[in-house]
Amino acid sequence: MAVLATANLFVPNVGGSVLTDPTLITLGIATLMAAHVWFSDRGLIGAPHLPLVGVAASFVPGLLAAASNDYGQSKAQGLVMTFVIAWAALQLLQQPKARLTFLWTLALCGIAVSAVLLLFGEVDSFAGRSSVSGLNPIGLGRMAALGALLTGVAAVSTQGARRLSLLAVCGFTTYSAATTGSRGPILAAAIALLLATLVGRRSASRLTRAFGAGAVLTLGYALLTSTATDATARIFSDDSSGRTQLWSESLTVAREHPGGIGFGNLYGHITPPPWSLSTGYTEYSHNMLLEAAVEGGWVALAGLVLVLVISLKALVSQVTCPNGIAMLAVFVFSVANASVSSDLVGNRLMWVMIGAGLALRLRRLVPRLGRVHIDRRSRPPSPNELVAASPALFSRNVAGMRLTVAGTSPCPSRPCPGTALL
Repeated sequence: MAVLATANLFVPNVGGSVLTDPTLITLGIATLMAAHVWFSDRGLIGAPHLPLVGVAASFVPGLLAAASNDYGQSKAQGLVMTFVIAWAALQLLQQPKARLTFLWTLALCGIAVSAVLLLFGEVDSFAGRSSVSGLNPIGLGRMAALGALLTGVAAVSTQGARRLSLLAVCGFTTYSAATTGSRGPILAAAIALLLATLVGRRSASRLTRAFGAGAVLTLGYALLTSTATDATARIFSDDSSGRTQLWSESLTVAREHPGGIGFGNLYGHITPPPWSLSTGYTEYSHNMLLEAAVEGGWVALAGLVLVLVISLKALVSQVTCPNGIAMLAVFVFSVANASVSSDLVGNRLMWVMIGAGLALRLRRLVPRLGRVHIDRRSRPPSPNELVAASPALFSRNVAGMRLTVAGTSPCPSRPCPGTALL
């Protein structure tokens, strides 16, 4: 799921055909795995599926009115694929081990992209913004910032020498992200990391604080005096690259067309932004909420906001352990990025995190340990039903007068072995 969520950011289609498209390959694998899990649950359709079905239904009018140009048609197909991706995440990210693997893979991919950027980065094609093999600097910047975020979250959740080493990696990946000249990913990572720090509430030793302060000062000096002057100057500039005007005009279009103008139809309703000479009909609001309102209508906006709130609420309920904090941080990171860059199809990580939040609700509905099946009711099973289903899997805590499910809690009071993020 991690590769599927981010492949469009850093994996090139080396063959240039459908058969070598990394997105389609990973989507096919994930869909088959998700279908297997779904059939193992006897085709369970419960309350957690309904928000995803609802947002998909709210997008239908905009899909039916999609533009006839290449961008409109590809966007309509991409949105359908996006809902399949969210459903696959809902099915596959129910268990703690699956979420841990997901986080590890995201972190390793982010660190790897950071290393490649610093070792093989090119600056000629993008006016000082570092890139590799002609890939979009924004996507590479997101991956590097994601690596910085997850190593930073892991540092917050640990102590001692491990914390110091993780902070060093966090500084390295942050610097790598800065070389791309993309402000959005760095700002999104900073917001998410600040949230994780506040939620984690871990105290640091004087040595760690001194190291952290030194790392911040060193990183700031490196950015300000970097030879990649165009990239770093862009980060500290107040230039919005035409987004301010685009957001203003998109808001006007949304008010004038409450039913939506159809996905991919924005080009004819706004003043062409500075980059339109090279993008043509490929125009979007660079904000997921505005894009949903403008192209899908107010109903699509309501559906998107609803599913975001439901997923956020589920993820917030799991912040009692490091993995829960990391999942929430990635959710915030993905939503923050989707608020300033790319379109609804390109912000695939956000949809995966929506599915991850809904997966927590699904996991509570039917315990998956040992493939225990209750029934297809949307309410959570009672303790008596769970014990009757498989007494060997459960134990009663008489003193606490509560039922515990062995090994199934994603965030127990004492972390289960092997569930720490890093």
